[in-house]
Amino acid sequence: MYPVKKVYAYILRYVEGEPQLLMLRPLDNPKGLQIPEQILKNQEDTYSTVIEVVKTKTGIDDFEMMSFVTDDVQKGDNGEIYHRFFYKIITPSWEEEGIEEEERGIYWVSRKEAISFQEGYGDYIFRIL
Repeated sequence: MYPVKKVYAYILRYVEGEPQLLMLRPLDNPKGLQIPEQILKNQEDTYSTVIEVVKTKTGIDDFEMMSFVTDDVQKGDNGEIYHRFFYKIITPSWEEEGIEEEERGIYWVSRKEAISFQEGYGDYIFRIL
């Protein structure tokens, strides 16, 4: 059995020289903060998929930089084996016109704040902040 491929996006913006990380709080999953993620379908490539998931889940489509952070293999709570791919994306200071970020479940947090991730989402945060 082959592992299921899954991409994760650490999205950063810089405000007054300090990095802020985009976090999502899905309304259907109150367990903790997440970063955008997606399971790949069929033969999708990780690079294209991570771009699409960021656009779909956040509305962000302006990237200053995108780089591969790392990959690993992890067994999920459901027993499924996942091959996880983590990317770092830097976006200009971003705000969507007319929609409060909190209404979309989007939060920007600085490294000074204590971040409580849902399990598995913050595994490589130390590599980007």
